[in-house]
Amino acid sequence: MKNKMQPVPEEVVVKDLLEKVTSKTAKCNALNPQHTYIATITEIDQDNLLWIDIPDSKHLVSALASTPIFDSDIGKQCVITFIEQDLSKPLVTGLIYEPNQTPKHLNLKAEKKLTLECGNSRISLDEFGRVSISGESISSRSYGANRIKGGSIKLN
Repeated sequence: MKNKMQPVPEEVVVKDLLEKVTSKTAKCNALNPQHTYIATITEIDQDNLLWIDIPDSKHLVSALASTPIFDSDIGKQCVITFIEQDLSKPLVTGLIYEPNQTPKHLNLKAEKKLTLECGNSRISLDEFGRVSISGESISSRSYGANRIKGGSIKLN
């Protein structure tokens, strides 16, 4: 009967490491780069990198986005595809919404100018703090005081 050699600690460490790498690779290979998946937005870090959690992946992945993503979207589900069918290049193509769900908070940001338009009506805000409201008819109503304050006020 032959004596079985006990593996030395280095062999055990290498074997464990190889097993971990193989199991992660097997998990990543379970994803098909031609398919679309649903992932979860987990973080936008201080370098503005977007991190997502892809099902069947044991670690977070940095992703690009073709749709605006904000801090308020953290925790939401998103749709992802892969750029050039490369599993290391996930692309968030949209967010998952429930039908008829009204957001509790909506924050729109723009660096230079933000404009809301509908027909002949327009509200514009610019980076210098100027607000412009224009339309065929403008109505301002208040249940409390309706104050107009400014350095100077011009009527007509």
